[in-house]
Amino acid sequence: AFIDDTTSGFSELGQTWSKMELDYAKWNGKSVPVFFFGGGYDTGEDNKTTRSSSSKGNAIYMVAADTQATGKAFDLLWKASPSAGSGNLSLSGMTSSIASDVTPVDKTGDGNTDLIYASDVGGRIWRIDFVSDNAKNAKGGMIADFNGGSASDNIRFFTQPDVVYTNHGEVEYPDPTDSTKVIKKKEGRYQIAIGSGFRPGPLDTGTEDHIFVINDFNV
Repeated sequence: AFIDDTTSGFSELGQTWSKMELDYAKWNGKSVPVFFFGGGYDTGEDNKTTRSSSSKGNAIYMVAADTQATGKAFDLLWKASPSAGSGNLSLSGMTSSIASDVTPVDKTGDGNTDLIYASDVGGRIWRIDFVSDNAKNAKGGMIADFNGGSASDNIRFFTQPDVVYTNHGEVEYPDPTDSTKVIKKKEGRYQIAIGSGFRPGPLDTGTEDHIFVINDFNV
């Protein structure tokens, strides 16, 4: 099978930097093997010093890994993109290439992907949740945006989010009865770590890059 940007449903596909992640997902009530991958890279990003919209790479795809889902391997089962169409997830803010691998999470331990995290070259982190019996009924969106809009804080992500579940330590919340105090709670969360950078220009010094850690309490 051969997939490129002329294949039906893959018009956003850019340079395929994002590895196909083999996993399982529920499809019409049945667990089937699938590949998840990002839309890839838009070479138009090479010379950008601030964030602007791209029409290539700005998608997440799920395709059949064998014939169990549709009778044909590599069929497009689902995607997220700005205008994904019926049966898919349209996210108008998905306007930057997703060049890195995506990170699937099986939170129930049943062997099926329940959600995925992804990052884009515009400095955003995305979370997509799949409905238990059918992955095409997905929901989600952007959970963080670290790009400040100028050259010095033009944060870009070319690596996938590293994700762990933890309940280590305590989380502080404002005390609703006393604004001068905090309440500490032990609370489970997904902890997401990722570093920014500019892979096409690793010697670039125009942007101050960082390592970010995000706590996602929606478990």
